Amino acid sequence: MGIQPQPWEIDAVIFDLDGTLADTLPIVVRAFQATFDEVGLPTRSQHEILAHFGPTEDGIIRAMFGSVADAAMPVFYEIYKEMLSGPIEPFRGIRGLIEKLAANAYRLAVVTGKSDRGAAITLEALGFEGMFGTVRGGSDLGIVKAAVISDLVDEWGISPERAVYIGDDPLDVAEARKAGVGALAAGWASTVDLPAIRAADPDELFLSVDELAIWLRIDEIKEKRI
Repeated sequence: MGIQPQPWEIDAVIFDLDGTLADTLPIVVRAFQATFDEVGLPTRSQHEILAHFGPTEDGIIRAMFGSVADAAMPVFYEIYKEMLSGPIEPFRGIRGLIEKLAANAYRLAVVTGKSDRGAAITLEALGFEGMFGTVRGGSDLGIVKAAVISDLVDEWGISPERAVYIGDDPLDVAEARKAGVGALAAGWASTVDLPAIRAADPDELFLSVDELAIWLRIDEIKEKRI
């Protein structure tokens, strides 16, 4: 039957970052691996590194680098920033979608498990500086997206049902559910595990940015929506 437009009205769209705005997750993994080499530790596989995801990059480094964590932290960010200086683009259609939502007075935010520093580096590399009203990073101790989303909705003074969160991981679906906002799944990244994210039972699963735009009725909303 295809994607149908959203069945309820929303005022806010909150985005995850890696794997949702751009295919940056493989770059993060490579930056960790290069950091292991740089500080003289045996490198780790992608599987081992991803198994530690949840905390921010700082939290991952403290968990994986042991006694050299403090020395490894600036090395990681330097390597990561350099890797992002290559040809890296947002997913096709994402920039136009965000611009259209912003022009129509939707509240826009990024809520990510990345550190504030990691998020800032990534958004700058993608040319997204200033495009989101709010950018919130994660915690060194673990996953806090639900709490961050809830706080954000409270700050905006809107009901959770009027907001949606879109991410590429089953945990993103779970965190959106905890926060009481619409749980949307981004299935367009090279790294997404589609069976797992389907099993998380999101409100909607989109295989392309175009499908998300259809659901958001992006071609129907008028300029300067009140």
